Amino acid sequence: MIVCRIKTLFDVHTCNRSFDVAHVSSKWIVKRYFERIRLNLTWPIQSLADTISNEHNVKVELQKVRRARNKVL
Repeated sequence: MIVCRIKTLFDVHTCNRSFDVAHVSSKWIVKRYFERIRLNLTWPIQSLADTISNEHNVKVELQKVRRARNKVL
């Protein structure tokens, strides 16, 4: 049996939050938004980018969104 004891706990998180996530690629966007893009083929690029940013709290480049939409089409 292993027993652990926490001696010091720093409950305040001091790391900076990054909104530039490398995992957000056009392939990732297609995987997550395929059906929604397919159902709305005239969805503007900027509006789609805003939706992704709001739902996942990340910055997304318009070029990535454009590539993703073209893959779906």
